Amino acid sequence: MRMRSGTRIWASRAALIVSLILLATAMTACRGKDIVSLAKLDKGDLYVADKYGNSVMVGNPRDFLDVLKKAERVKGSGIEGSVDLSRFSHTLWSGQEKVYYDWENKQAVVVDSKDNKTVFSVDLHSLLLAIPGLPPVISEGPGGDPAITSGFTEISKVDTPSAAVFRSGDKAIVMVAAGKRPTGGHTMSLENAKVGIGGVVELTVRLNPPAGPADDAISYPYLELSLAKYVDLEITLVSTVDGRDRPERVNLAVVEPDQEIVVFRPGRGALLTERVQMYGFAKWDVGSFTVTVHDGHSVLGSKTVKVTHSLPAGAPVPTWGAFNFTMDLQPAKSPSGMVEFAKGNNILARVPVSFGGK
Repeated sequence: MRMRSGTRIWASRAALIVSLILLATAMTACRGKDIVSLAKLDKGDLYVADKYGNSVMVGNPRDFLDVLKKAERVKGSGIEGSVDLSRFSHTLWSGQEKVYYDWENKQAVVVDSKDNKTVFSVDLHSLLLAIPGLPPVISEGPGGDPAITSGFTEISKVDTPSAAVFRSGDKAIVMVAAGKRPTGGHTMSLENAKVGIGGVVELTVRLNPPAGPADDAISYPYLELSLAKYVDLEITLVSTVDGRDRPERVNLAVVEPDQEIVVFRPGRGALLTERVQMYGFAKWDVGSFTVTVHDGHSVLGSKTVKVTHSLPAGAPVPTWGAFNFTMDLQPAKSPSGMVEFAKGNNILARVPVSFGGK
């Protein structure tokens, strides 16, 4: 009897030990099911792509892997079924399995070969913004700083396609204006973004014709974009003329924080001749200001102008007023110079230019 009792005790203890070992193994396995192991991101080179089709290999994948391994699993009833992969801003992969990243909600989703989805909470913003070859995340539509965007309705009233990029901390807000259109109903959308020569981000914006019958009222359509990081930009507007796409490089004004003037013409680096057009908008309370063109040695031309508006009598005073004039210049003695917009001793804006021709 004692031997049988001892045998039972030993068997019970052995079973308990085996159970603990199995439980520990299971727990270890569960802990190992992080994003990196689920998607096999450490089995080869790591690649990242954005929704515009730009794809690059990550130069230092260890930074990504260290952050991803610490991502926390998001649990909830039906959360995997509610995932819409078309909303995600980036895709990461090392092999067949892919990780989809949602910039707005800071979530990553692993999709395996059987289309099973596992959702994690993780912040990859700083890592993604630091990758050369990828444009920053760009959001379309209203949502930027109201102190900047409240004037877009006035600044967008331009005769020809133009754009302005406003610095907002380390981010940027961009207004792309299509210019004066004879009818209403036009819409605009961001079609593509890619990194070009010298790291300049090239944006392609499409002007869409009215979907149905258009009214005869003159309109000034524009698109608002928010960039997660300030970068140098080039913007092309594509419109449809006689059934064909017509791309057009737009004038781009760079507006620093608290700058009280937006200069569309001349653009930065523009080649000035003996007569130049000055065109843009200034804060209404600026009133009048002086424009001076110099080549680093002497003044080639100077003129005092006044901000104007074309609103009917009794209408509220706008935030911004337009200026549009031409200036005759003296011959330059050097190939480059500057256009300065100033009110008294206060420099409102400087635009670097070059000289040549007639």
